[in-house]
This record gives sequence, C-alpha cells and structure tokens, in this order.
Amino acid sequence: MSRGFHHLRLEDWARLRVELAWIYEGPVENAYLEETSPHFGQSIFLIRQGGVKIVTDEGSAQAGPGDWVLPRQGARRQKFLADTRLLSVHLHLHWPGGKPLFDWPVALVFPSARFPRFEVKTRRLERFVQKEFPGAGHDLREKTASLQTDCRLRNYFSAWLEAFTGILEELHLEPSHMESIDARALAVAEYLDHISFSEPCREEILGARVGLSVSQLNRLFLRHFGLTPRRYFERRRLENALVQVRRSRPLKEIAYDLGFKSLPHFSYWFRQKTGHSPSSVRTKPK
Repeated sequence: MSRGFHHLRLEDWARLRVELAWIYEGPVENAYLEETSPHFGQSIFLIRQGGVKIVTDEGSAQAGPGDWVLPRQGARRQKFLADTRLLSVHLHLHWPGGKPLFDWPVALVFPSARFPRFEVKTRRLERFVQKEFPGAGHDLREKTASLQTDCRLRNYFSAWLEAFTGILEELHLEPSHMESIDARALAVAEYLDHISFSEPCREEILGARVGLSVSQLNRLFLRHFGLTPRRYFERRRLENALVQVRRSRPLKEIAYDLGFKSLPHFSYWFRQKTGHSPSSVRTKPK
C-alpha cells in the first residue's frame, strides 16, 4: 500500500469506522436474491453454489462457485441465482462522512484458490460468531456479550481484517485517506453518527453547538461530505432501516425506534427512499 496509508496518525485511524455487521454461511435469504435498494457498508461473498451478477452505472460483473465477490459500496443492483449458497461477510469500513476506505467501479472478483488463507480466516471468524451467538444474522450488533467475549470477537475480526486488507494490497488497490475536515463539521458529523433517531435533527441547534449559522453549517457539510446535515442524518436512518425491516420485530416498533410517529409515515418515507414498502422487502418471494 502507499506510504501515506502506512503513516497516518493514530488519531486519524481512530476516526475510521471499522465494524463487523454480520457474518454467516448458508443460502441467500429470499429478500436478498434480487436487490436494487441503496447498499451501505462493504459486502464480501464467497460463492459456494449458484452465482451472482452485480450491475452498476459503470458496468457489470458475474461470479460463480469458488469465487470471492466484493461489490462496490453504494448504488448497485445484485441478483443471485435461486440456489445460491455463500459465505457472507458485511462490515463498515469508511471515514467520517461515509467515504469508503477502498472503492472500485463495479465489483472485485477473484478465485478463492488465489488466497487460500483468507478463506481459513473467514471460516474461523464465522465459527466463532456462530458458537458465541447462535443464529445471529443481521442483528449481530444487537446481541449481548461479556467484555471477554467482545475482546475475543475483536481479536478474530482484527486477524480477518488484516488478511482482507493484505489481499487488497496484492490486488494493487489504493486506499483513500481522510481529507482535512473542518473541526466543526467533523464534530457535528460525529454527533449525528451517535444520537438516537428519536432526537430531532434541527440544523439551527446543530449549528449553535459549534458556533455556526445554518447556512454556514450547510456550506461546510456540502464541501466536506457532499450533503447537508439533515441529509447526512437521513442516510444513517435509511441504513439502519434497511437492516431493521429484515428482522422479525413488528414494523410498528421499528418505525417508532427510527423516530416516526406512525407506521404509515414510516412506510411512505421508506418507499420514497427505496422504491419498495417495508413489508414487501421483508416478504419478497423467490
């Protein structure tokens, strides 16, 4: 990797969001066989059986049994064959504002035989998760654990992440760096990353926290993150919604957790953002 990548300050690395969202091995769930919704975070698939096609504005890529597939983060369409089975990892690996640490136009596809140790590391991580959190799916981060178990999970994940970034180095992928961000914009972004969805996102209050007017704050956010604080918060809420609707919890409870006063209000918002209703995403047939 580039010299700059190896020599960032530890203070800068501390701002990188690195989090395992889920890992599992098995068939592709019905709701995921064909998707056109926005995609947040980095997905990684090892196709055991079947196949997948990834389509973005820049082109398309296909993969079959024995291939690792890394779709690009962001807008894409992916369609799995109905009988597909895979080893799947999903993680967050981006800078404040959502800029991925690594990016590519469509998808990276390479045979698992090229990097056999990577499959070993991935299976070790998957076995640990299934042992400590039986049946954990997309709600892994909601599971409870002791501090010791959390430390062990971090150790397994760190070993996996080192192997993952090593592969990207061998594939000559250049990592991004966190650009110089105004401290006031960064403070608001980090605040929005952690507040409850029930909290109001009022830009005048956010600006007052850092001594800026609404127009000044919006200009800073647009310069650094490409969107306003309100849209930044909405993106985080949509990311959470896309995960929540595939869980077994009642949709009304999810709506309230996401800060909506009613299920119809949430459903209307979700359809506008994704083109689908929450119930249709949850129950999409094969």
